Amino acid sequence: MKRVTIADIAARAGVSKSTVSHALSGKRTISLATQSRIHAVIDEVGYRPNMMAQRLAGGGHARNIGLVFPLSTLLIAGTETEFIVNAANAANAADYTFLLLTHLEGNTTQFERIVESKLVDGFILMQVHMHDPRVELMRRERIPFILLGRCANNDGLSFVDVDIEAGVADAVAHLAQLGHRKVAYLPFIDEGDFGFAMRVRTSFHTHCLQYGITPVIKQCSATRAGAEAAFDDLLCEKERPSALLVRSETIAEGIGRSAAKHGLQIPTDLSLIGMGSASNPMYIQQGTLRLSWIDIRAETLAVTATRFLLAHLESNGTDVKQCLVTPQLVLGDSCGIASSTSIGIPFQDQLRG
Repeated sequence: MKRVTIADIAARAGVSKSTVSHALSGKRTISLATQSRIHAVIDEVGYRPNMMAQRLAGGGHARNIGLVFPLSTLLIAGTETEFIVNAANAANAADYTFLLLTHLEGNTTQFERIVESKLVDGFILMQVHMHDPRVELMRRERIPFILLGRCANNDGLSFVDVDIEAGVADAVAHLAQLGHRKVAYLPFIDEGDFGFAMRVRTSFHTHCLQYGITPVIKQCSATRAGAEAAFDDLLCEKERPSALLVRSETIAEGIGRSAAKHGLQIPTDLSLIGMGSASNPMYIQQGTLRLSWIDIRAETLAVTATRFLLAHLESNGTDVKQCLVTPQLVLGDSCGIASSTSIGIPFQDQLRG
């Protein structure tokens, strides 16, 4: 059965659509005779006005906010879940409905439809790229938004982001203090200009050179198997790295599994630092080894970004808010003094020796 619209009511009552809208909203004076005719038609056809549309047409809020999370894979890890849960709690505490909106990396068509519908008052954008097309979409539609991350140029943009450059600097300094002179970083494959990834890579390279460390970049897929394959390749180098910096607990687990397969002990033969959240301590090698990691403080990031957006919506403000959150290096059991026997000796030769 076809849904009755305001256009149908207007046609039956012999008035314009705007007159029906004004009669429903009460925003303009309509003669009693016209109002009676319109409401008689409404009663006759059983029309139910769309209250959401009326609120939005009147400049009000739907009291919905959306967290936009691009899916580069079909998996959402523990740290991403913490972002989602904490943002949802902050929104719900302020009596806003929280919506998790996803789109495939590089394809924002579905997200664009949600934006254009005007059913969401404001957005928090995750996985922000250095040149992010979603930013121009938000500006064009004049919808409030906060970046959980940063672009290359952030003039006029509100954001909350982790100062990951400082976190990587602390991690590299710690490894240098332990005597490591060749360290590998394992970024994910095909990350494009994802801001977080690019800043990690740049900071890693810069600070390795600062401390006289030879930096090695080895891409891997974001799976345990991908980490194992990448580590196997590193072991074939003439001088294998004595320490690794990895992006997730999943990659750390894959490295731990591969190291055990090759008879390497962590941290005696190999030091390992990951990235994640302090509320989810990381363990590898069947839970026997507590990983050292850069705590990106996911809860603080998510809550701050949500509060920035809610304050903007409640005040109808246009002020720009920018916040960098300082990460913390949390030391576990996976970092040790560089083994002098491993430096400069191919791994295969060590096994023969």
